[in-house]
Amino acid sequence: MIKEEWKYLTSRKMMIVVLIAIALIPAIYCYLYLSSMWNTYGEMAHIPVAIVNHDRQVTYRGNKIDIGHHLVKNLKKSDSLDYHQVAQSTADKNLTHGKYFMILTIPKNFSHDATTLLSGSPRHLHLKFKINSGENFIVSKMTRGAITAIKQKVAAQVTTLYATITLKALKGATQGMQQAANGNEKLARGARRLHTGLTSTSSGTIALAKGLTKFKSGTTRLAVGNQQIITGLKQQLTPASATTLSPVIKANRQFSIGLNQLASNVGRLQSGTNNMLTGETALRTGTNHLIANNQLISHALSTGSNRLKTIHTATQNARIIANPVKGSTNDIAKVPNNGTGMAPFAIAIGIYVGAIALGTMYDGYLPRKKPQHAINWWASKASIIGGVAVIESILLYVTLTDANKLTTVSHPQLFALLLVGSILFLSLIFFLRIWLGGFGTWLVSIILVLQLSSSGGLYPTQLLNSLAKDMNPWLPMTYLIDALRSTISTNQPIQTDMIIMVGVIILLNALILLKFKLDLNKPLMTLTDPDLSDN
Repeated sequence: MIKEEWKYLTSRKMMIVVLIAIALIPAIYCYLYLSSMWNTYGEMAHIPVAIVNHDRQVTYRGNKIDIGHHLVKNLKKSDSLDYHQVAQSTADKNLTHGKYFMILTIPKNFSHDATTLLSGSPRHLHLKFKINSGENFIVSKMTRGAITAIKQKVAAQVTTLYATITLKALKGATQGMQQAANGNEKLARGARRLHTGLTSTSSGTIALAKGLTKFKSGTTRLAVGNQQIITGLKQQLTPASATTLSPVIKANRQFSIGLNQLASNVGRLQSGTNNMLTGETALRTGTNHLIANNQLISHALSTGSNRLKTIHTATQNARIIANPVKGSTNDIAKVPNNGTGMAPFAIAIGIYVGAIALGTMYDGYLPRKKPQHAINWWASKASIIGGVAVIESILLYVTLTDANKLTTVSHPQLFALLLVGSILFLSLIFFLRIWLGGFGTWLVSIILVLQLSSSGGLYPTQLLNSLAKDMNPWLPMTYLIDALRSTISTNQPIQTDMIIMVGVIILLNALILLKFKLDLNKPLMTLTDPDLSDN
């Protein structure tokens, strides 16, 4: 038996090709699916984000502060996201239409609020973020991470600013303390000069006292000498004149000595007086130095104190400096849970898998009897396939709304999309099987892989590789997922998506009808199973 099977297989080259192609499906699936999202987080630089900057520059302590401008400049240089500085109206419009995934708005008082952190009334810096979770749930998670990074970037910038201001204040206080130290040294030198002046004054006073003492002694001697002269004069009255002249001469000599001593003492008195005047001058100079340096110390300490007073150290200041930036996030299409966010992709995959199952189990080509017209042939098959599509859509709708509790913008619109999506994928699968046979069945699996990787169901096309980006607009699942997102979350118009899907349905069924028309006059094998025939 084994030998006959391999003999049969080797005699049919096309069957070998088909089996090899089937064996390639897992490899093709893994390559296309994984390569499309191999490094999605590394491609975040392609996620478009809008920046709206209303901030106004302010001047603070002689420094120009424009945090908003620097933030925009740094973000546009970064490769974290694809930042675009635009007007508010443009940003809002493109966020709603899915062209931007987030808006960062910088308020007009942003820089001004940054100057209050060390004041008596500190205020947080507020950034405003707006996202659209309904457009892509996974990207909304990524952008929330970017929000945290942006807040940290601004916080670091503000912290650097205030660290600089604080260090400048401390430097100014240090300079004041140094000036005080220098003034204190000058004060000490002045005190030493004052001490020297007092010493000189004391010396002069002592010298003056000694001179006065000697002056008194000389005066006494002068008096004695005069007394001796008087005595000598009295003695001149005696006959012995020679004897009388001798004392007179001696007294006069003593009187001369006394006068000399008096002159000497007067000189000393003058020197002592001069020394006293010099000491007084030194005293006055030292006193002036003391006064001047005392004023210098007072000014330096006052300046340092005033610099430090500008740094408020209340608990509120510390708390805001530790966390200076607050962010408010507004989600214009909030998704309540992960299931709702993933629903468009899951629904589209479920519909396609259901279509594959029907395409495998039901023969959409062979008629029950020889057809007379191509339209009748097509209608007979379309009635069955369409009927299954309706049943499938009803069951799926009930499951989503009642079992999964899926919320939606419009229930009729959701059901219409389920029905259109079912007919779309069934038309595609039966078209491939009818026109290409076994190769078409193989292509059904390849198209599934392409739609899984390239339709933007999980990640937006900005994060996918070039092949996935190129394939995206050519895949029918792209438009079904986009329409489902609009119906479930974003509430955007779906007319374009519906027109494309209905157009594809019409085209595929027209090609099926053409195939039936071409094969109408060919000998056909009809389904003759008594359980399946029309009798």
